[in-house]
Amino acid sequence: SLKPKLVNFKTGDNFGTFCDRFETYIDMTGFEGTPNLHILFLQHVDNNTYSILKPAVENMTLEQRSSSRSISAIFKETIYGGSPMLLKSNLLDLTQNAGETLDQFMVRIREIAQTAYVDSIQQNEACTLTLLRGLSN
Repeated sequence: SLKPKLVNFKTGDNFGTFCDRFETYIDMTGFEGTPNLHILFLQHVDNNTYSILKPAVENMTLEQRSSSRSISAIFKETIYGGSPMLLKSNLLDLTQNAGETLDQFMVRIREIAQTAYVDSIQQNEACTLTLLRGLSN
């Protein structure tokens, strides 16, 4: 029989994709509705991400803690910030981190753009502008 496996998330990976995989994993295993599903989520992220997400758990209801979709939505908001306007502003302020490759920087830009903009043309324009503004020498 098919045994689903949840791949670990590490900083630099696409967080939205990890959330989708988590939801699919929970659906396939039949764990949806199980109390404290957030613990399973947190066991699959690196230490840096764990320390960012852990405080968000305190404000979750018991119902939210047992819903993969609620957990993903709350954690995505924690990682990306809430409002599209804030995301758009944060996107334009992004700069390439020391030691971050061009590909890694582009993935980080794309993640935020996909969350901030619904329209793909606007996403692409924002990505291009951010990339040009944020590249380090």
